[in-house]
Amino acid sequence: MRVLFDHQIFEMQRVGGISRYFFELITELSTLGIEWQLPIEYSENQYLRSLSTEIKKFPPEIRDFLPDLKFRGKKYLYKLKEKVNPTPDFKSVNKQKTIKALKEGNFDVFHPTYYDDYFLEYLNGKPFVLTVHDFTHELYPEFFLKDPYMVKKKVLLENAAHIIAISHTTKTDAINFYNVPAEKITVCYHGNSLTGIPKPIDIPTRYLLYVGGRDTYKNFYFFLRAILPIVNQDNTIKILCTGKPFSLAEKKYFTDLGINERLVHIAVNDAELSFLYQNAIAFVYPSLYEGFGIPILEAFQYGCPVIASNTSSLKEIGGDAVAYFSPKDQVSLQITISSLLSDLSFRQQLVAQGYERVKQFSWRDTAITTKNAYTIALRASIS
Repeated sequence: MRVLFDHQIFEMQRVGGISRYFFELITELSTLGIEWQLPIEYSENQYLRSLSTEIKKFPPEIRDFLPDLKFRGKKYLYKLKEKVNPTPDFKSVNKQKTIKALKEGNFDVFHPTYYDDYFLEYLNGKPFVLTVHDFTHELYPEFFLKDPYMVKKKVLLENAAHIIAISHTTKTDAINFYNVPAEKITVCYHGNSLTGIPKPIDIPTRYLLYVGGRDTYKNFYFFLRAILPIVNQDNTIKILCTGKPFSLAEKKYFTDLGINERLVHIAVNDAELSFLYQNAIAFVYPSLYEGFGIPILEAFQYGCPVIASNTSSLKEIGGDAVAYFSPKDQVSLQITISSLLSDLSFRQQLVAQGYERVKQFSWRDTAITTKNAYTIALRASIS
């Protein structure tokens, strides 16, 4: 079987859950006898660049032109350079490479990596399989600007030969929002990529760990307001965050809340993130909605107790190895954290159950289930 992937998510993400999913999937499919193509020339994606040394970095823009020099006429000189030696439009180059592969037709199944529907006119009767990751935009439209991908997402859900949902929650949402027939959807869980040896770094003695984005539905600011009485009572506890550095607006909010001195930001790689999980009091996941929730598996892997919202897929993935709370009830979160802080046996129970729970998820299983979905799509296209 030959599968063609496209460039989309590898242009959009330098790191991130969706691009990591496709990277791990492609890697595992190779071990199952699946031939794959990924026609892409430009990408800054870290996972993809480890897969191929031939991937070029994004071509320089004006901000990258003579970056250490400031002089009058620099903009004019850049324009002159562009006339003589134009900078390639990396998005156009990548898309054209995929279109070329589509036209050549040397594949059995096409698997787009995001929701742009540009490829539909080039399939020439070949089936495509679509992975849907979540329905956050549909559930919480108030958190987002108008997204052109949402219209295209609907079109792709209607036209896909088969659909992969990353959890039963996501499958249910696809049925409820877009009336997708249940038999057209295969649930295919993610695996855990964070399995290496932790790398020690300088960290606070005691901290609650928060990983990833902090905006809107991630519910980070609710978490801070809820945790305030606990950190005021115990001044040894810090809140350690990864992800993007704190913005000026965030720092002002922290100061206004009176919690600024308790927040620590650390930019980490995978080995350092493992160390953060390994040494945290707990990993707190207050999100209102997740299609899957890979950080739960990461925490399990390194013996970190997990405190998470009792919503969406999080209970599905966490099972009985997580301490849950209501993500709109501050008292609920306070009680859950306090229980973990005061009850050592409860903490040890969560750690033990987490070690067992994470064994149920692997990228190998992801690839096997995905291969089955490709087979279903091929049969559907023939019939």
